[in-house]
Amino acid sequence: MRVESAQIRRFIEEMESAGNDDLVSKELRHRDYSLHLLYLRSICDAELIRKELIRPFADNPDYGSFALYVDALPEAEETGIREQESWIGLLYSGHVLLFGSEKVWGIRTRFFESSPIGDARVETVLQGPQDAFSGSLDKNINLLRNRYKNPSLIVKKRRAGRSPVSQMAMLYDGNRVRPGILAELESRLEGIGADMIQSLGQLQRLLNKRHIWTPFPNMLITERPDRTVLNLDSGKVVLLLEGDNFALIAPTVFLDFFSSMDDVSQRKPVAVFLNTLRSIALFIAVTLPAFYVAVASHNPELLRIQLALVMAGTRASVPYPPNLELLFMLAMMELLSEASVRLPKAIGPAATTVGGLILGQAAISAGLVGDIMIIITAAVAISNFTVPVAAMSFAVRILKYPLVLLASLFGLNGILVGLLGLLMYLVQLTSFGEPYFRLFQKRSEGKGEPAEGRN
Repeated sequence: MRVESAQIRRFIEEMESAGNDDLVSKELRHRDYSLHLLYLRSICDAELIRKELIRPFADNPDYGSFALYVDALPEAEETGIREQESWIGLLYSGHVLLFGSEKVWGIRTRFFESSPIGDARVETVLQGPQDAFSGSLDKNINLLRNRYKNPSLIVKKRRAGRSPVSQMAMLYDGNRVRPGILAELESRLEGIGADMIQSLGQLQRLLNKRHIWTPFPNMLITERPDRTVLNLDSGKVVLLLEGDNFALIAPTVFLDFFSSMDDVSQRKPVAVFLNTLRSIALFIAVTLPAFYVAVASHNPELLRIQLALVMAGTRASVPYPPNLELLFMLAMMELLSEASVRLPKAIGPAATTVGGLILGQAAISAGLVGDIMIIITAAVAISNFTVPVAAMSFAVRILKYPLVLLASLFGLNGILVGLLGLLMYLVQLTSFGEPYFRLFQKRSEGKGEPAEGRN
């Protein structure tokens, strides 16, 4: 079949008539043979094309010798002469299509403007590595390969969704990953019906359609290569997406979201102290608002008489019950937290700090809230910020509201019932078949037995 065949000519004409101004369609001619070049200027390296293809073509008047040269290129992929769908996928993923008389090649010459490897900004640590993932899939795999120098590390690239252009990679340690987890994850990836996946957060939602309403994340999103490597060593599967600066890890357990890389770099007593501190902060963030409402509305006898009188004195001018007072301040705190994320970085911290101070002082002066309420709100906000992973921090922010409702209706009994229900809910959760609320793990050393739950 010659390059002038009707199918290839029709395909080239369709591409040229699509209206893409960055499409380059060029015919290369020799006396004895001709080739057709097709690529997108916006994502391909033109200098590399001239160096690797056009100059060698000019130096090889014989088709056979030039075909052997192209076959030897490390970035060349040979496709079938009739595989038109494959041609489209290669073209829009940064390949040059080279139509020959007997073969069609796709030569990868992609030029990708990705963010450089910078410092971690979301998961900061005091000691240890400071680098973070970039937006380039190959760079991110390179970071993990350099840190995890293990021949059992498997890298599998595949399409992200139904689009032939979007690329993602699955990484795992073949000696540690459990086959059941790998099979479950691959099955869910095959079942994704989205045409295009833009972020790992979107991919996480698509993989967990059956648990879309749970506030607890069962997959971990991290920007740190060192954290990712520790999870690979624990027998977990890592997903990377082209254009995303994060990694998605599965399966996970509840405690994974409360550990920091500082726990690895610090001495054991310090790590235990920090973990204990985070556990106390979690308990404060979830239960303190509900406990205030329960004590102020239903069970004041739990407090010493002096503290009960102080609380009653601070609320003397407040015109509504404690639960409404609490919800008002929590709503203001949530708005300030959201504003700190959306405002420009140059003015965000200053604006939210000043706004919080003015709002709190004005609310006290107007008699809308009591002094103790300001202390409780600040304690809850600070405790929320101690959660190392943002996804779990959002879940903790949501949990306190059902407990406040139960405390408003039933007092301390409502809090106990709510905590018991929360514990029962966490116990029945799973992450790709693994118990989500597993608190203790024993590291396995044997081949094929992963060491899970450590990151």
